[in-house]
Amino acid sequence: MIKILVVDDEADIREILSFNLSAAGYQVIEADSGEAAMLLIQQGEAPDLILLDVMLPGISGFKLTAGGSVAIDGQELALSRKEFEILLLLASEPGRSFSRNEILQQVWGAVPYVLERTVDVHIARIRAKLGEKRALVQNRQGFGYSLELDREV
Repeated sequence: MIKILVVDDEADIREILSFNLSAAGYQVIEADSGEAAMLLIQQGEAPDLILLDVMLPGISGFKLTAGGSVAIDGQELALSRKEFEILLLLASEPGRSFSRNEILQQVWGAVPYVLERTVDVHIARIRAKLGEKRALVQNRQGFGYSLELDREV
């Protein structure tokens, strides 16, 4: 079973995410701070995925990720900030398809010169870095992308 660590200082958000992820069949552990998340990980609670609030008090989510790195099966992947933000967005609702425009708005904001193809380029880079796990990021033909955590890879 896939284990997901939800890290957020707001109990309501943690509860909603945990409820929905558990209902979808994932094992969920929670932490209310960056420090608590680090302690869980150091104690052997190695999650397959971390959903992380970047605006945590104390150790922020940005500091906790050490500038945008992700570990899959114990292997750390060095991601650019935008790659990390895209992966975090997809992981916020596993299985949901995000249009290219949604990804642009969430990750780049209202920047007029960024094209939808930019998303495709970043997704290609993420997939390359995922290696054998590249199938986790799925393309919805003509629409956008989703993260499929229950997919056999």
